[in-house]
Amino acid sequence: MGGSWAAVGWKPEGVTDECKNFPIDRDGYPDRDNDASKRKKRNDQHLHAMECSDMVIGFAVQENLHRIGDYYSRDLSTPHIDQWFGGTYSLTAAAAKQSDGTTFIKFRKPLYATERQDYNIENGLMEIVWARGQEIGEYHPEPEDYEVNKEFYQPDELKWHGKDPGQRGHTNINLHENPDDVRTGICKGEWKYPSTCEGLSCDYRVTWSYDDQSDDVTFEIMSRDAVDKWTGIGFSKDVLMPYTDAVIGWVASGSSVPEITDQWIDSTRTGGTVQDDTDDIRNKVGAMTDGVLTMSFTRKRDTGDPQDVAFHEDECVYFFYVTSGGAFDPSTNEISRHSATPIVSSQPICIGACDVSQAVVSSPHSMYLVGAILVILNNGWCF
Repeated sequence: MGGSWAAVGWKPEGVTDECKNFPIDRDGYPDRDNDASKRKKRNDQHLHAMECSDMVIGFAVQENLHRIGDYYSRDLSTPHIDQWFGGTYSLTAAAAKQSDGTTFIKFRKPLYATERQDYNIENGLMEIVWARGQEIGEYHPEPEDYEVNKEFYQPDELKWHGKDPGQRGHTNINLHENPDDVRTGICKGEWKYPSTCEGLSCDYRVTWSYDDQSDDVTFEIMSRDAVDKWTGIGFSKDVLMPYTDAVIGWVASGSSVPEITDQWIDSTRTGGTVQDDTDDIRNKVGAMTDGVLTMSFTRKRDTGDPQDVAFHEDECVYFFYVTSGGAFDPSTNEISRHSATPIVSSQPICIGACDVSQAVVSSPHSMYLVGAILVILNNGWCF
C-alpha cells in the first residue's frame, strides 16, 4: 500500500568519500581524518547510494494533510533535515495526498544549490535513490519475535525502509531530459549517452531495428569505456536487475575475436549473471578499434526460451543500457560487476512492425527542470 513515508534522493556522479567529512561538529559524526585505518577502508569502497545524498522525504498524513521535508543523508543512518546540519529548507513548493492506497508527493526546488547539504541538479547523469517506509503487517523482512514487534512500524513514522527490492532502489538519470519517447509498434530506435553526442563521439550508443519478414531484431552497440571491460544491454519486464535477459560482449587484449554471450541474471549479487542454457543470438560481430568496442547481434522477438525476454507490440520491456561494464576473465568467460549502474529506460519499449510514416526514435531532448513528482503505488514506483 502507500500509507507510509516516501523518499527520493540524488547526488552527482563522481562524489567521493571526502563528502563524509561533513559535518564533523555534530554528535555521532566524528572527524574521520583522525582515524586513518577507517578512512583507508572507506576510501577503498564505492559510496553506498544512500551516502551523501540530497533528499526529499514526505508523508501524506490524511486527506489533504502532509509533511514534506528537505533532508540530507550523510551515511546509512536515518537522514536529518537540512536545518539539523545548519542549512535551510530550500523547497519552494510541496504537496502530497493519498488516494486509493497510492501516495502522491510533488515538490519543487531550485536547480542550483547554495548550501553544502544540497546539490546542483546538473544536466548530466545523477545517482537517484528512492525508498518507502514499512507498514503494519507488511514488513520487509519480518522482524524477529514478530508478536512483540508487529506494531513497531506505525503510519507516518520515519523508520527503516527494509531491504526488499520493492522497498528501495537506485538508478542513474539525467533529470534535465524528457523520458524516452518510444512508441508502441516502432520498428527501430536509438539510445545514446551523452544525449547530445553523435556517432563515434558517444560514450555509449545502441540502435535496434526490426525486420517483420524474418521476425528478427538486430542490435548494434558502441562503447568507449570497454578496454578490458565488457559491455552490453539488458531486457526486463520491470526495472529491477533480477530476472533480466542480457547480451554481454567484449574483445580481450591482443585478440581480434569478439566474445558475445547470451546471459540471464537471476540476482543482483556478484555471480548472479550466468550464460543461458540455450544461445539464441545469431550473427555475432564485434571489433575493438582505437579503444572503441562495437558489436552487433540478431535475435528473434520471441525465442521461446524462458531465459529470454520476449518483445511484442503489446508486450513491452525495459532496456538496461550498460554505459560502463566491468572486468572479465577470457579464460572462463566470467564477468565482474559493472563499474556504473546501468541506466534503465524510463518507459517500457515495444518492438514491432511500423509504417513508413513512423519516425526513428532518438535520445531524449533537453528540458528545464522545474520540479519533480514522486508517486508510490500499491505495486511499484514512479518518479
